[in-house]
Amino acid sequence: WLAEGSIIQNISSSAPPSCLDTSFWLCFLAVNQHISICGTPSNPCNCGTQKFPINHPQCEVDKFAEVMAYMDGGLVVSLGPDLMALRRVRCLAEPSTALHLDAKISFCLSRDMLPAVREMLASGQKAVPQVQDCEASNEEDKIRILGEIERSLGFDRFNYEVQVLIETQGPSVTGFGAWRETQPPTPWLELSNRFHHEVPEEEKQLWRMREIAAFDRERWRSALQDPYRFEFSYFSHKVRRQVHVVGVPASWLHLTAKFNKEGWERQEFEGVLPPGMATYEVVGPGPKLFGVVGRGHDILFHDFGEWAPFCDAKPLYIPGEGFSLSGRTQAHRFDFMSCCAQDVFTYCA
Repeated sequence: WLAEGSIIQNISSSAPPSCLDTSFWLCFLAVNQHISICGTPSNPCNCGTQKFPINHPQCEVDKFAEVMAYMDGGLVVSLGPDLMALRRVRCLAEPSTALHLDAKISFCLSRDMLPAVREMLASGQKAVPQVQDCEASNEEDKIRILGEIERSLGFDRFNYEVQVLIETQGPSVTGFGAWRETQPPTPWLELSNRFHHEVPEEEKQLWRMREIAAFDRERWRSALQDPYRFEFSYFSHKVRRQVHVVGVPASWLHLTAKFNKEGWERQEFEGVLPPGMATYEVVGPGPKLFGVVGRGHDILFHDFGEWAPFCDAKPLYIPGEGFSLSGRTQAHRFDFMSCCAQDVFTYCA
């Protein structure tokens, strides 16, 4: 770690003097794993260091929560080209603690990411394994860490949050959402064609960086705790996958005032609501807003005065009813290919 050309040498030679004003805790340097896990068939080592079990005051591999309570800047997870760290349950102990403590967390993706992994992320495929399927050299560690994740967040929520954090910082972010905010009110399909075919790649990269910086994780996590939220997934024709959407209740008057732009004759959000519709503002990946009719049986998007069903929409969390992971909406009543052709919202594309 300290040799010429090592990560420590590179940091010390390239960082400005002001970096000394900030303290960093690096787990791979700070945690002495020799006192807990070496000397076993999976971790052969003859150092002879005295061993201390989990929960012992001198054990260091189980103290992440205590350490992170002092880290106001949150957690940074540096991932290798193959994202292999996300397949090791011990490497997920710190992200789990950060999510449980509602601390800031950033995943730094490698510039040398494997092409296959980059393609999976860019196309919206799940490159991150389910935490339940992660590997561990010590079965007791796996049972302990998985038990902590299940008790604090639950497997489904942990997997979803990690997946979204990777998506909102990785190659699946196109920059279209940030660029669209600077354009005159225009139907989505027309804007999409202009962005993907007319905007130079260098400019797209700048919009992509702006979109990544704009993701409000604190507000997104707050929305996940809102008992009146509505969650659903829909099929995005553009990326050929399901997109998970979280929305919080908002009046149509509030939404039109927030998203319509002054000074334009035609506005993106206008017209009257269908009878019995409740409207929601999206927090995180997805469209700006959506509407729900009845008890989640019809979930619709809006584009310049027109309401139409999302393609293959499935309610995941319904206010007053809780999770409905297997439910399907009445969107199946509509012709599938026609519905896909009208699929106008694809953010993590």
